[in-house]
Parts: sequence; C-alpha cells; structure tokens
Amino acid sequence: MVRIAVGFAIGVGLFQQQSEIPSLLWLWPGLPALWLGIRFPAVRIFSALVLGFCWALAYAQATRPDYLPSSFLGQDILIEGRIRDIPAQQPGRSRFLFDVESIVKGERRVSGNWRFSITWYEDIPELWAGDVWRLPVRLRKARGMANPGGFDYQRWLYVGGIRYTGYVKDAAGAQRLSQQSSLNRVRQSIAQKISAVVDRAQGVMRALVVGDRTLLGETERALFARTGTSHLVAISGLHIGMVAGVVYFLVQALWRRVPLFCRRLPASVAAAPAAMVTALGYSALAGFSIPTQRALIMLCVTMIAIMLRRPGHAWSILSLALLLVLLWDPLSVLSAGFWLSFTAVVVILYAMLSCPEKYSWIYIQFAVAIGLAPVLLMHQLNPSILAPLVNTIAIPLFTFLLIPLLFIAVLLVYLWSDGGAWLLKATGNMLDQGLSVLARVAQYHPEISFPLDPEWHVIALAVISVVLLLAPRGVPGRYLGILMLSPLVFPQNPQALKSGEFLFTLLDVGQGLAAVVETENHVLLFDTGPSFRSGFDTGSAVVIPFLRHRGIREVDTLIVSHGDTDHMGGTKAVVDKMRVNRLLSGEPHRLSVDQVNYCMAGQRWKWDGVSFQVLFPFSPGGEGNNASCVIRISNEKESLLLTGDIEGQAERRLVDRYGINLRSTMVVAAHHGSSSSSSDEFVAATRPQYILFPSGYKNRWGFPAEEVVARWTRAGALPLNTGLVGAIQGEFNQDGLEKPVLHRESYRRYWH
Repeated sequence: MVRIAVGFAIGVGLFQQQSEIPSLLWLWPGLPALWLGIRFPAVRIFSALVLGFCWALAYAQATRPDYLPSSFLGQDILIEGRIRDIPAQQPGRSRFLFDVESIVKGERRVSGNWRFSITWYEDIPELWAGDVWRLPVRLRKARGMANPGGFDYQRWLYVGGIRYTGYVKDAAGAQRLSQQSSLNRVRQSIAQKISAVVDRAQGVMRALVVGDRTLLGETERALFARTGTSHLVAISGLHIGMVAGVVYFLVQALWRRVPLFCRRLPASVAAAPAAMVTALGYSALAGFSIPTQRALIMLCVTMIAIMLRRPGHAWSILSLALLLVLLWDPLSVLSAGFWLSFTAVVVILYAMLSCPEKYSWIYIQFAVAIGLAPVLLMHQLNPSILAPLVNTIAIPLFTFLLIPLLFIAVLLVYLWSDGGAWLLKATGNMLDQGLSVLARVAQYHPEISFPLDPEWHVIALAVISVVLLLAPRGVPGRYLGILMLSPLVFPQNPQALKSGEFLFTLLDVGQGLAAVVETENHVLLFDTGPSFRSGFDTGSAVVIPFLRHRGIREVDTLIVSHGDTDHMGGTKAVVDKMRVNRLLSGEPHRLSVDQVNYCMAGQRWKWDGVSFQVLFPFSPGGEGNNASCVIRISNEKESLLLTGDIEGQAERRLVDRYGINLRSTMVVAAHHGSSSSSSDEFVAATRPQYILFPSGYKNRWGFPAEEVVARWTRAGALPLNTGLVGAIQGEFNQDGLEKPVLHRESYRRYWH
C-alpha cells in the first residue's frame, strides 16, 4: 500500500507541472499500467505513478472551469447564483465565492456552471451563505502577480475552481432572490453567535470552531507564524483526532458500566461509530479542508479496523488516506495544507522509531519542526525557531483545555444562550491571555532569514538531512544531516555574479514599480510598489519574498523615486523586515520612515566593477512626478536606465544636460508608459534595445499608451510589459545583456 500511494502521489504531482492540459489520448497508457501493476508487484510503484498521472489528467479535463465569452469581461452584466461560503466581511468590503447558474448581458442569456470570487465595496447588505442573488457586476480573468519566489494567486484561485473575479457594480441593482439552507449557512450562524457574545479573541474562536479565519488580523497571523503555532488556529488533524478521541473514550467508559451491553458488543467496537460521527461533524464545520480530509479518512480507517477487529498498521492507514485524498481531489497537492498535514504525520511516525521515551513529547516537537522546515520554505512560509518549545506547552493547553471548553460553551449558547454566554466569554478571555503570552514569547524570536521557495537541490538536501537526523540510533552518518541543512541557513546566490556583472529584475507589482539590481556583493532596490487601504502592500507580498528567494538579507541602498503610493507603498514593510543601509528619495518628506536623504544628480558610487550614477533631480525640493530619482547603472559593455515617473519636462532637461550619454541598452519607461512621458527627444536620446513597462494588467489608465509603445518600437526597442509577462530579469554579464527571462514564460502551468 505504501508503494502504491507514493507512486500515485508522484504521478499526480508530475501532472501538476504541465504547462498545458494534455490530450485525453494520454489516458491510454493507464490500461497497460494497471495490468502490469496487478501482474507484477515489482513494478507496482511505476504503475501507480502512471495511473496517478492519468487520474489527474482525467480530473483536470472533467473539472476545468467553463470559459466566458470575451465580450462579457469588463462590461456591466447580471449574474444569478448562490453565495457558496462564509463571506469575508471587512470594513468597506465583503468578499465571497459565488456559484453562478446564468449570466445576462442585454438580451443575451448564457447558462453554465461557474464560480466567481466577487467583492462588494459599497452599501453592503447582510450577506449569508446559501443566499441566492441577482448581482450587477464587472468581471475580469483571474490573474495574480507573477514573480520568482512569489505567491501564485492564480493557482490558489484555480484550486478553488475560480477562473474569473469581479465586483458588484451597482448595489442598488442587486436583488436577493431567495434563501437556501446549507452547511455553510450553519457554519456562518455559529460564527455570528460567537461574534455577538465575545469581544476578545473572536477571530481565533471562529477559526477553531468553524474554520473561518477572516477575522484574524495581520498582527495575529504574524504572531502565530512567528511562534510556529499557526496550526493551532487551523482545524487540523490534531483537533479532529482530539475531539473524536474524547468522544471515543467517553462512550467506551460509559459502555463498560453496562455489563449487558458489553456481553453483546465490546466497548471499543461500540465507541468507534460515535468517534467517526464526531469527526465527520467537526470536519463539516471546518468546511472539509484538506487537513481535515486526511484526518477524517485516517480516523475512519482506524475505527473500521477496530470494528472489524483487525489490527491496522499506521503506515498503511496513512498511505490509504493519501490515496483516498488524491482520488477525491488531485488538485490538493497544490496546497500547502496537503504537504504540511501528511509530512507532519510521516515525521511523527518516523521519529517514534528512535524517540527516547523519557523525552518523547519534546523530542517529537523538535522532530516536527525540523521535518516541516523544507515544506514550509517550498510554500513561501518561514519556519519558526521557537516552534518546538512553544508547541510543547501550547498543544496540550489548546487540545485538552481551550478547545473542549470552547465547544461546550458554543453548545450551551445554542441550547441556553444566557447560561452559555458567560462560559464563552471566559474562554475568550483565556484565549486573549494566551495571545498576550505568545506576543511576549515572540519578542525573543531570533531574526533568521531563510530563502523562500529554494532551488530543488536545496530542498532535496534538506529532506535527506531530515531523514538522517531523525534516523534511529546506530544509523551511520546521522549527524552529517546537520551539514546538509547548511544551504537553508547559509543560502548561496542561485545566479552567482562576477565582478563587472549585474542582474536586474523588474518585479510584477501590478500598477506600480519595484526593481532590484544585484552585483557580486551588493543590492540596490529601486521603489517598493503600491499599498492599498485593505492593508495589502507589495513590499510584504512581493519585494520581501523575492529578496529572500534570492538569498538576500540586506539592501545596501534603497531608492524611492518619489512619494506616490504606487512607488513607495511597500517601503515601510521593507525597512521593518529587511536591513537597509542607505535610503534615498526625490521626496523624503512623503515617506513614513526615518533617515531618508535626497537623491541628486552627481551622486556616484561603484560596486564590484558596476557604476551607479544618479542623473536627476538636479536640485532638492521638487514635487510630484518630476521630483523622481533617475539612475543609470552600467558596466563596461551595457547600461540600464531607471526613470521613476518623470514627465516630458524632466525628460527634456535630461536630454539637454546629458545628450547621447543617456544611451542605454535597457530602459524602464517613465510613468508606466503614460503619454505624458516618453517624449520623442528622450526616446531618440536613449535608443534602448529593450523598453520595459511596469504596469498593471488591463489597468484603468490604459498604460502603456498605444502611441508610447509605437514610439519606442519605431526607435528599435522591443517592448515588454510586466502586466503581460510578469517579472522581467536581465543579466548584464561580460558578454553583454542576456535575453531577458520572462517569469510567465519560464514558470508556466496549465492553470495560467
């Protein structure tokens, strides 16, 4: 069973690496693979691999979301459908999944089966899961930012069956058609009762009871991540097993008190169905997330083995759970929850082979922390050094005290609202005190920056090191595993540069600008992208993950071209989370950070044989776009020009002063390709080989303007737009400029 499950999982994983969904003709190898697996046990793992690939292909073809006519995108349309999940309600907006049955545009009606992610911004009514609505909306294709080491938002949406996103265009035109009972409506009702009774830690309580994490603030999420306790507020196998275990032993104890019952059926057998029903109910409250699926399947297999009075082997039960989860949903391999859930159980089972009984609980916590580190880094999550020590105390506290109290309190609130409210409030106070303790502990977390989404060979070495470190006593070379972990702790630059070479990356930050220039030993960051009222900023979401992906732990110079939000929105996050040695800006007074100096023409420095020269502004005190810093980076062969948001007036002043010295191999177009910039004189003076446009996909300003693109193209430049191709990387080496690497081309998957 273990070989079959592992082979099947590898096959499913290989399919998820495809850039396009292959033809159904690729299903034919599954028949001989099945026959070979039955006849010849030696090749069973290979047969399972082929069958896993074929099953993932069949599933992808069968569940591929329907396409919409292009004429329906970006236009006012009416959609009719049902709210699927608990709406994520925040100040000023509400976001929810909407299962759509029909779409109307003018006289045209289209029926189908779609799932959209819809956001409602103004005049938001009370929204409930299960409500049927007719909504006036505008839709667009689901699309996320595409950067090395960054979060694949488009993949996350696709796993949820979402190909299009949109927003409610006219709240007055929205109409609630009916209400439908659903499991998610019950979950939302429980969540609402919790919020109505308690003031403290209600986000944590809702997450623990119904799996609704929408009220967890960024501070709380960061706190759990820093202390390695995020799993405590995600309904996982630990919680499912605990609740089912309590019911199992309680029923077993009660059954034994009645001799007549015991003569008919053993107490252990009688308690098994009750445990399964309890686990099923809690999993339903959690919305059947992947960790709960795994835990539910494992528990049911174990309970069925008890009912049949047959011993169950832990590895076989885990393998069967893996196989059943993948049969149910092959896309689950794309989620971090799948890997964290199964890896944690594998590590626990493996560690128990060599676990010193006297220190078993503490030992297992350290084993899990070490074993999960590679998986966390693969999914852009940072391991916590404090996790083993914190979890040694926190897991028993949550498992045996807080969660039972919470469930008893919620049940009492439903049965006897006044009598249960005091217990729910008391539990909320205890959770709040626990968060305060966690916050104090988090202050002692050492600042260790691991590389996010490391190279495959680093992950492979880390996995081998985990196997060695947790091996039973007597296995030779166990402690060599410490050496194999060194690439994670002391990352090497994946693209080693020599003196005189530099690597330029224009990041995809939507409608904004953020760029990184790396030399052999130094890093320049130019702008940090936008921030938004929701609290999202590309400094945290894009810039920091990219720098950590590259193994960069400090920025030598950060230049914020000027004070517009789309250029400086992520600055505070970068300064807070990354060591920055020098900060320059054209508008220092508009930045919400300290120790910022003016950038001015004449500033020069040289790093590792690469020259940096600030060309503009000519004097401090400017305002607006024409206060932007302009910098030229060059080696002996090629050069790069970064222009911020300068407009025609500043461009003419640059041409007057520098003339043909502005000539550059690559230019980042000023003001995202606005028609107010890229004047004829400036284009003629720079004459680049590549012109780069940092703009958002189908942004409302229409950047880059068509006439601007045409102007650069006539001058011989090849236009590249981050909104279309994702992050753009160009290596300026000793032979000149390499062909730029476009992230959406180099990392393409079928869900894109």
